[in-house]
Amino acid sequence: MPRDVQQSLEPHDRLTRICDRLTVAFDNDPEVEESDKVIFFVSNDERSGIVTHRFQGEDWNSIINQEVSYLFMHLRAMFQSMGKDLLIAPIKQKDPDLN
Repeated sequence: MPRDVQQSLEPHDRLTRICDRLTVAFDNDPEVEESDKVIFFVSNDERSGIVTHRFQGEDWNSIINQEVSYLFMHLRAMFQSMGKDLLIAPIKQKDPDLN
């Protein structure tokens, strides 16, 4: 995992600002429907940016869970398009505060 992961409701660097502008284009597209959602990734050789747009939930964790579910669903479809499959198995991690 990158050392400097940031979570913000606003773009905080060049790559997330690019992603944010892509959400504007998405919203202005005449074919986008009310229930459509999007995840944009922008990467270079040093960093990556990701912006999720139009996901809704009761709290931050429910929104993240929904976004991750959509992401894995699409990753699995990419593997299946190559004649492979992708299975995800959650692994319980130790809480560092309990040690």
